Amino acid sequence: MDIVSIFAIITALSFLAAGIYALFSIIKLENKEGK
Repeated sequence: MDIVSIFAIITALSFLAAGIYALFSIIKLENKEGK
């Protein structure tokens, strides 16, 4: 694999992690609002 493909994979994983983190943050906020 060349550097470009490795960089693309790292970028995709970081975006995925950010999306999951945001999703959990929203769920935690909604749980606080509910209680």
